[in-house]
Parts: sequence; C-alpha cells; structure tokens
Amino acid sequence: MNVVLRAWIRRNLFWFGDVLRGGALLKDYRQISRVLRDEPGTREIRRRMLADVLAYARENVPFYRKHGGAALSDFPVVDKPSILADPDAFILPASRVPGQKGPLHIQSTSGSTGTPFKFPLDTRCRRRRLATLKAVNELVGFHSHLPLMQLRSFALGWQSDATMVWVPDQCILRADNSNLTEEKLAGIVRALDDYDIRFVRGYMTTIGSVADYMVRHGLRPRRRLTFISVGELLQERVRAQVVDGLGCGIVSQYANEESGLLGQSALNGPGGDIELFRANCRFEVLKLDSDEPAGDGELGRVVVTDYINRAMPLIRYDLGDLAVAGRRADDGEVLSLRNLAGRRNDLFYRTDGSVVDMLNNAPYCIYGNLKVRQWQIVQRAAREYVVRVNLQEGATEAAVDCRKAEMQMRAVLGEDADIRFEFVSELPVLSSGKRRLILQEYRPAR
Repeated sequence: MNVVLRAWIRRNLFWFGDVLRGGALLKDYRQISRVLRDEPGTREIRRRMLADVLAYARENVPFYRKHGGAALSDFPVVDKPSILADPDAFILPASRVPGQKGPLHIQSTSGSTGTPFKFPLDTRCRRRRLATLKAVNELVGFHSHLPLMQLRSFALGWQSDATMVWVPDQCILRADNSNLTEEKLAGIVRALDDYDIRFVRGYMTTIGSVADYMVRHGLRPRRRLTFISVGELLQERVRAQVVDGLGCGIVSQYANEESGLLGQSALNGPGGDIELFRANCRFEVLKLDSDEPAGDGELGRVVVTDYINRAMPLIRYDLGDLAVAGRRADDGEVLSLRNLAGRRNDLFYRTDGSVVDMLNNAPYCIYGNLKVRQWQIVQRAAREYVVRVNLQEGATEAAVDCRKAEMQMRAVLGEDADIRFEFVSELPVLSSGKRRLILQEYRPAR
C-alpha cells in the first residue's frame, strides 16, 4: 500500500478513536491550529488563557498567593534555581489539579547543561503537548504516521543497546546517534531509502554529521527529506549542507522540557530566527540586568508564561536563553525572536569584563569549514580561550587558518586575548546526547 495512503488511514483511525473517547485531543489540536494561523478571535482566546492562569496561580499556588498581582507585569520573574529552592511553593498535588486523571507525570531535564530539574505535568498539559506537536509538524508537511527517522541515543532515550529499531504502528525508525562512526553513518543513510523515510528528527550536531557524510560521499536521498533540528541552535553550515548539498529542507524547533514546543524557524531559514508558537505560552524578552522589557535590537532573556500546566504553573519563567525580540503585538507581546543565542550561562567575557554572545561570533573559517567535522570554543579564564577542532578523516591541521580565526576572535574578545587551538579526535557528548559548541568554564568573582 502507498505510504501516504497508509498514513492517512492510520491518522484518521487515530482521530476517530479520540472522538470516541470524547474528542479532547482533537479539540486542542483544532484550537492550536487556529492560533498558529492567527485566525480571527484567537488573540482573545490567548488573552483569556493568560487571565485564567494568572487567577488560578493567585488562588491556588502558595508562592503566587504571596507574590502574584493583578497583571502579568506584577508577577516576579522566576527561574529554575528559585523553584528548586522551595518546590512545594510552586507544585500542587494531583488531588487539587482540575481534570487530573491518575498521578501526575514527572518530567525531568538531564542537567547536562546545568542542574537537573524534575517537575510535574498534568493530564491536560500532556495532551496539549501532543496536540501541539501534531499541529506544528504539519506546518512543514509532516502529518503523523508518515515515515519518520528519529536520531537519538538509544541508551539514554530508549534504554536499549540496539542501533536501529522500526516501530511499525507509528511508522518511526529509531536510529542510535551515539558514537557515529563511518559505518554507523552509512547504515543510517541506507535506511533513509530502505524505509522510505520522509522526515528526520534529531539534534543539530547529529543531523550535521549525517548531512556531512552524504555530501562527502556524493550521496542524495531518493526522496526529498525534511530535517527537523531540535535541542541545539541550527548552525548555518548545517543548514547550507542540507539545503544546498542535499537538496532537502530543514527547520529548527525551539523547545524545552518545562514548556514544550516554543517556536520554529522558517523552512530553510536561519536557525536563530524563530516564529513563536503562542497557543500555549506568552513570551517576553527582558533586559539582562533587570526585569524591564529589552529594547529594539537589544539582546535579552527569554521569559515565558505557560497557560496550560496547572500542576506547576510557570509564570514569567526565565528559560536561561538569550535572544533579540522580533515582531511584537500592540500590547508588547513578543511574537518572534531574532538571533537566538543559546544559554545565558554560555555568554563569554571579553578581556575588558564585558559580555559577548560567542555562538553568533564564532569565526566562519571554523564553523563554515567543510574540513572541520566538529568544533568547540571554550573560555577557561578571564583572558584564556581554547578552540577545539575535530577534523574530517584525511584532513590536516593546515586545513584550518588558525591565524585568521585568531584575528577574528581577538576583534571580538580583545586584542590581549590568549587564544589556543587544540586538534582533537572527538568532542565529548553530554548526558543528553548533545555536543556543546560553546563552553563557559570561567566564572568571575562577584
């Protein structure tokens, strides 16, 4: 049977089953789809959801009983450390969560880039996240039950020592992304055609390794694929390899464990420019040193208010990410982000003590160099920086213009910066399966 027809049948059987159970998921999916299209009336829906969660938090959550206010701006900005310091002040038991069925689901972050964080999701929040995933994927043509390859660490994600598993009822091929040898990459690439894959979802660095392998070997998939990059900021080199080298499409999805899917880049567009999904959250970009809105063109902190999760309402939650506000609504609501720069803890210090977003200032002769397989820039001390480079097989150190890279970095960090280059055989993988491009090891005395 044609894979598109098979997917259509399975998709409609899924929705029919949901309707028989009351249609709650379908209702959420339709509302989210309307908001994504910014249809008439959806702004009022979002305003009502914001008012509802603020009222709920003031009435039910101990922390917000003390610190909540009438308007969103009256609420304090909170972050992961402030919640971990007194979690009982933010979390409600299942018996007090409206519409909860059974125990709360405990979600957790890996802590690979900071402190591990465990938090509850209620029944509706989990349902809403599934509906959001389905609606958002359809923006790039990915309808559920079309053949999908998921690239993820088997040991971490699925507690398995296998390297590839086909899940027929979901039409998902799970492929292990740990220790990506040439042999393993060759197997992944063969599977794209063998399983008639249409979409590939994985970390940006993993997608980059697959695309790089295909470009180096002059390979193209039989069908035009769409890659969905998650978990890491999409780099220009990877975007260009997928679009120009493979003739495929790619988007970068912005998400976290606490709030789910937050936004997405335009198809084949820059990975740092994100259209925000406003069906579940309200977004702000605040100044680095105060809780005032960042100005036009000013790098600031991304802060979200979650409309949905009643087990632990997150009001003005600082994600730890940095970006410039893009489009804004008349009431100041941030609708899109520009120059998404990653974590605040990854900011580098120049030699004069000022801060700089090094991710968006990395030398092109490093990140755009096809002879470079992996790279990482580290700040070790106030004036000490290290550039780690893992070269493609057969490439020599002469493939990297270290003098040019050093000059470009000095122009950003300071002329007295001590910059060293290390050529390594591999860059370490974090517990989440990601590889850090920017690593801040220096913490100045306060």
